[in-house]
Amino acid sequence: TRRTPHFHMIGRWRGRTAHTLFLLLLICAAADSAAVGCCFGCGSFFAERLLQLASSTSRRLRGLPSHDTAKIQSQRPASTPKKRPFMQLSKENVDDTCSVAPLNPAGFRLATPGSRRLCVAPMMDWTDRHDRYFLRRFSKHTWLYTEMVTCSAILDNQHRKEQHLKFFQDEHPIALQLGGSDPKNLAICAAIGESYGYDEINLNVGCPSERVSRTKNSFGAILMATPELVAECVAAIKAVVKVPVTVKHRIGIDDMDSYEELCHFVKVVSAAGCNTFIVHARKAILSKRLSPKQNREIPPLNYEYVYQLKRDFPHLEIILNGGVDDLVHAQLHLDQGVDGVMIGRSAYYDPFRILGTADRVIYGDASGFEKTRQQVVDEMAPFIQEQLDKREPLNSITRHMMGLFNGCKGGKLFRRYLSDNVHLKGSGVGTFLAAVEKVPEDVRHGLVDDNPLDESYMSRPKNELQVG
Repeated sequence: TRRTPHFHMIGRWRGRTAHTLFLLLLICAAADSAAVGCCFGCGSFFAERLLQLASSTSRRLRGLPSHDTAKIQSQRPASTPKKRPFMQLSKENVDDTCSVAPLNPAGFRLATPGSRRLCVAPMMDWTDRHDRYFLRRFSKHTWLYTEMVTCSAILDNQHRKEQHLKFFQDEHPIALQLGGSDPKNLAICAAIGESYGYDEINLNVGCPSERVSRTKNSFGAILMATPELVAECVAAIKAVVKVPVTVKHRIGIDDMDSYEELCHFVKVVSAAGCNTFIVHARKAILSKRLSPKQNREIPPLNYEYVYQLKRDFPHLEIILNGGVDDLVHAQLHLDQGVDGVMIGRSAYYDPFRILGTADRVIYGDASGFEKTRQQVVDEMAPFIQEQLDKREPLNSITRHMMGLFNGCKGGKLFRRYLSDNVHLKGSGVGTFLAAVEKVPEDVRHGLVDDNPLDESYMSRPKNELQVG
């Protein structure tokens, strides 16, 4: 069962009755197995496993992660260096312009098509191929990223590899994000990813989950403590692929959060051949009992670190991530000199508002995608039917489309109708179209009103985002 945004759960009370009965059966089975264990000595093991399964299922029904976040350990890796005093790097030969793209009438620089000026972040359980196909209906230039795909998912199971790596040709430009810490395995997976046609290989050095940071082969944000290992991984990947190799990371972890330590990480990894760094402007707190969600909210944003990183490494491509909610905020960051901005959940929850004018506003392409919601519906309907013919569940597609009418009149009725009917026997593309009919026609056929960066942008104070 995949986790979905909160509004996906509307109207699904029928299914919860069946799941409740299932949980009761599991508990009864656990009790029975414990009794059998009196004779065979193994019932306690099965009882424990069944109770764990019941707890996991219950947490998933409530939209919570299935693992126990309370088990996060507090030890730091043995290789963690001692914290060094802050050292101001040289500012010589720093090019503050950073970009040679033309200016638009509002006075800010535009991106050239193909650049990473605007990206949609990799999000577990969300940015799968169906979601990326949907998001591509709104912008032809915005870069899309896969969910994080671990090396084990690619190397250990052929079926899972195909499920994780295949994508639609309409998704370009698209990057594959890999999770792992073994240079050899990462190189193999990167080569496989390139053979599938991905435009970029991205290494995850930012995931704070204990499921990846407290395992035998730890990876994710914990790797920031060992920049030499990250450099080795990057070098191994670059040796076997021709597409760009990038790294997505935090500004620090735990008490390794000084700017000097961040610069050390970037310097070591860039020496291995990485020229693009996607920087989440928060540190990851691994030593406390924080869930991945809490690690996106509790650590304060520090955009100044990212701005300074671009000034100190002008030859590198620096993309800012974290807390960016719309194109106005994106442009404010771009004006500080960073090369690009990555938007996450806002683009998922409200793709029409976030991406609907991105080609024109960010990339300066008047011929880019700028569609009405009804045009998006008309493009998605045959795609949905095609996927249903391939025995894909309807919900695997429509669950990503719940935000199509977010904030609009009729939007709640649209979501409620889909939630109530998408799982029913006989549901299909007609179910989706019937849900769309709940939205007034003027909403469906309306465009995004104006350039979101006109008066609203020009009236914003330039230092508004300096303090996180």
